Amino acid sequence: MVDFGAVGFGARIEPYRSTVAAGETLTLDVIVRNPFSHQAVATVELAVPSGWAAPESQRLTLEPGGEGMLRFELRAGKPQRRALVAADLTVDDARFGRQAVAVVGVT
Repeated sequence: MVDFGAVGFGARIEPYRSTVAAGETLTLDVIVRNPFSHQAVATVELAVPSGWAAPESQRLTLEPGGEGMLRFELRAGKPQRRALVAADLTVDDARFGRQAVAVVGVT
């Protein structure tokens, strides 16, 4: 059984809104939840706009129903009013897809 709790999502990105200069580094935290009743490995890969530099996916072992945080450092691309960054979540072999989004203004 899958249980993401009352919120219903397996991840969130903090901060939800941010601003960064083009070419500068931005740090985003992805908080993930294990929806299973057993220990599991959560894998997060960020989907970023074209021209951005993003790290490889990251993994974290979580206790049953537990939460954890992964920190990502990204390099922003060209200026744009609203760039979307999404977190793609897989827990063990279950792919849940894009579970969270953040909005980034690039100056």
